[in-house]
Order: sequence, then C-alpha cells, then structure tokens
Amino acid sequence: MMGAADMNATRSIVLIVLVWVALSAAACQALVATPEEAFIASFATATATPAPTSTPSPTVVPTATARPRPTPVMLPADIPVVLALMPLRVGASRVYSVTLLHRPAYQPLRWNGIITETIVAESNEGAGRVFRAQRIGKLPLGTPPHEPTYNYVALDNRLYQLFDGMNPRDLIARDGAGHEAELIAVWPAAIGQTWGDPNLVSIDGATYRWRFEGLEDMQTPASGEDIWLDCARFVFRAPPAVTIRWYCPGIGLARYRHLRKANTYDEVWELLRFE
Repeated sequence: MMGAADMNATRSIVLIVLVWVALSAAACQALVATPEEAFIASFATATATPAPTSTPSPTVVPTATARPRPTPVMLPADIPVVLALMPLRVGASRVYSVTLLHRPAYQPLRWNGIITETIVAESNEGAGRVFRAQRIGKLPLGTPPHEPTYNYVALDNRLYQLFDGMNPRDLIARDGAGHEAELIAVWPAAIGQTWGDPNLVSIDGATYRWRFEGLEDMQTPASGEDIWLDCARFVFRAPPAVTIRWYCPGIGLARYRHLRKANTYDEVWELLRFE
C-alpha cells in the first residue's frame, strides 16, 4: 500500500510531466508559422539600414540556364532614363495573369483572371513624357480598386502613375513635388534607396515608403525557359501589409504582389506576355 510520502512524490512527478508537455506544445506552436506569416516576417526587418557597398549575388533559378549579363540599355538623351526599366510606347501591351485570395470574415473569395494593359497615347510635356494607359479586365468587387485608365509620367529617372483627376502637367512643372505618393519606380537607383510621401513616412523611415531592395534573376510565364537578369525589387511596407514590384530592364513590370498578414488578402500579378 502506497504511503502519503509516495503519493506526494507521484503527484509531483505527474505535475512535472504535465507542465513539460504543455511547455513543449506551446513552443512547437510558436515555431510553426503559415507561409504568409513567414513571407511577412521576411520583409519585416528595418529598412533604414545603409546600402551595401556591393550588389548581392542574384538568386538564379536552378532549372534554367542563365545567359550572360545584358549590356545596360542606352537611351537617347531626350528620353527619360527610367524608360530603360519600364519601356512605354503607343501600342505596347502587357498581359498579366492575376490570382486573388481574399478572406474577409463574411465572404471568402478566390479569383483567377487575365488583365491587359495597353498604352493608347503618348505626349511630350516639358521635361517629361506622358503615356496614357488603358486596362482591360478588372478584379472582383470588394477588392482595392484598379483604375481602368491612368497616366504614366516619365521624368528623368522617375516613373509616376497618376489616376484620372491628377494633372500630369502640374507634376512635371513642379518636378514631382507634391506627387511623391504617385512615384512608383526610380531607375537607376542605389540599393537601399527609398522614396515616398513625406507626410506618411514613419519616424524611423522604415515603413510607408518604397525601398529598392536589390536585384534578382527571375522567370515568369512570359520569359519561358529564359531567365530575366538583374530585375529590380521595390518593396513598400505598410503594416500589416507588404507590396512588392519586380521590374526587369527592357521589359517592365514582371511581377506584382500585395499581401496582408494571416493571408486575409493575397494578390499576385505575373507577366504572361508583352509586345
């Protein structure tokens, strides 16, 4: 028959085992993160760090053969240099495959579709060039709006996107002042360079602004078996969301992603073809 001392010892052992199991389960749960949370975490580091002195080696897709590094695109002096990154001309079109996952509490939504952007007009305005773009195909209702018509403004090494109601001539006359929120790309740029609306940028400069994160080699359906080299990755952090744009020189916007934490919203654009 078990004495009182033995019973107390047994209870202590059982209690220790139960506590150990609970702590182990909590630790395992803390280590498990969804792919979306891991994605957010991968872009959660401070963005105000100094730019590295050398360009990091781009990530190469192992299933294809990389070609030699391309010679930088040289444009005539009267053409804004940013157009080497995002070529624009009348008749040019880009076709994107769009995948959308939207999971509000009341009505989950999954959608796949095709959206085509075509440049329908071009004009010279002072030191800049204005390109009228038209988009065919639209995302479902209930998602952030994507305007069917808008203007690109190329001004030296800067590319702006203005929606209807915004005056391109005013932007050019003021050399972009007051339109920092519409500045979507800077090229050439130094790794670590940032830009954005000064009224929204956080105190530490880490969020609510675009940052040139580096260069990548990448593939999309439009590239086929080829690898596009030295594509620029621009990141905009607005917690709990992250927006990323990938631009490939001579091709333009090759991929776009807007993701919110916990996978409540995930929108991905990939270039299918361009001409």
